[in-house]
Amino acid sequence: MTSSDQELMRRICQGDSQAFAELTHRHGLLFYRVAYRIVGQRDDAEDVVQAAFLKLWENPTAWKPDRNAQFTTWFYRVVTNQALGQVRQRTKGDDSALDALPDTRPTAEDRHADHDRHRALSAALDTLTRAQRSALVLCVYEGMTNQQAADVMGIRLKALQALLVRAKQRLRRHVHDGEGKGYGT
Repeated sequence: MTSSDQELMRRICQGDSQAFAELTHRHGLLFYRVAYRIVGQRDDAEDVVQAAFLKLWENPTAWKPDRNAQFTTWFYRVVTNQALGQVRQRTKGDDSALDALPDTRPTAEDRHADHDRHRALSAALDTLTRAQRSALVLCVYEGMTNQQAADVMGIRLKALQALLVRAKQRLRRHVHDGEGKGYGT
């Protein structure tokens, strides 16, 4: 029988490394996806998730099940904050857009088109505030409901909805004003 996240966390608080391994195996890919969507680079996303899980191992009592938050909702917040910190740290010394990921498509034309789309998306996403970007990633890319994303971000539902509206408006302006020209196909 599979243990619940709450049961695994109880065992992790007692130093059970097997429970920790089971929890990371169960949710690692889920949290990697959200980290990747925020930081835009595979290695950085892996670092974010590893750092978040390391913090969990070092301080498992940080999750308070009595506060009515599911483990995954709470840990999304931990990973999101870690990812945003990574982006902040990276952009302090470098104001350029997120680097394009290497493309494994077979033709040069396909690689060029994919690179252009990635740069256009990165440039558009870079126009968003950190909060707008987080809201968009959680709702659009991770498929969370607005309420789930609001819980992860620790904000009210109306605040999240306002962030999404402003993010979409900013992205539309970016595309409409032609700021992304030269990146698309």
